[in-house]
Amino acid sequence: NNLAIACAYAMIGNKENPISAFIDVALGYYQKMRLQREEIDILFYLAALRICHSVVASAYESSLPSNKNKPYIMISARPGWECLQWLATRRSLDGPSNRLFEVLTGKSKDNCQCKRCSIM
Repeated sequence: NNLAIACAYAMIGNKENPISAFIDVALGYYQKMRLQREEIDILFYLAALRICHSVVASAYESSLPSNKNKPYIMISARPGWECLQWLATRRSLDGPSNRLFEVLTGKSKDNCQCKRCSIM
């Protein structure tokens, strides 16, 4: 969960290529602590969901009349929406998960011989 959050905010911070930021953070983590195959498969989706959560929570919190911290709350809303729009223009959202698998394992999912990949 913490890795997904870190990946999400790295993605928000890289307007040119959020996927590159995602891969960099995940690779840095992986060099210190290995991830299970299932974790690799869902990490991108968890990061994207965190961005969704962030923009929705910002919108909700800033809509409360009693909230005096609207500028602070909204600080990541615009970059979050921009990141989500950037991601929405991509042909496949499976790409980041597949690319992360390749970077971390040195194998393509198509050529992987593990039991899990052979049944996919």
